[in-house]
Formats: sequence, structure tokens, C-alpha cells
Amino acid sequence: MDQRTQDFIAAFQTFLDEVVANHRERAPREDERALAPVLQKHLGADPRGIAVVTEEVPAYRFVDLDVALAEIQERDQQAQLLGRPRTASTSWNPPWPSAPAGSI
Repeated sequence: MDQRTQDFIAAFQTFLDEVVANHRERAPREDERALAPVLQKHLGADPRGIAVVTEEVPAYRFVDLDVALAEIQERDQQAQLLGRPRTASTSWNPPWPSAPAGSI
């Protein structure tokens, strides 16, 4: 690796460190977060120390996720959905009319 590449990597690392530090300063304090304490109570361990498996979901499958989450939530009266509330600006609305689940 030549000196120019090393200088770029060092500058980019400094930039990333500043971005992360800025984000941490603006992030809500731990007591303001609703998700971590709920997960810790449910899992019995600090969720930040547990491995996470992710899966990319194509945008056209979001409606399936909405239906599945609604179905799960209806099964348990004590269920709660955490996260940003759905509003017209955050939800995905398909350009075609929707039908109730199972009606097609």
C-alpha cells in the first residue's frame, strides 16, 4: 500500500470517527430508548451483547411483513409494537387497491 492510500485511509477513519461521535452525542440517552429495556426483560440478557441475524427484505414484501406483524399482535392482547408510529409519510402504500388478507 502506497503512502497516498494510507493517508486516505487515515483521513477516512478520522471522518468516520467524527460521524460516530456526532451520532452518539445526538442519540437519545439509554433511559429514553423503549426497545432495549423491553428486549432485555423479554430475553433475560442485555440485547446489545446478543448476536443478530438479519435478512434483506425486498420492498414489495413489506406488505407481507405488515400482515404477519398484525396477525402476531392480534394473538396476544399484551403484545406491543415498538418503533416509529406508522404515518402516511413512513408507510408504504401500493398504487393499487388493497384487499383484506385471505380474500384473494
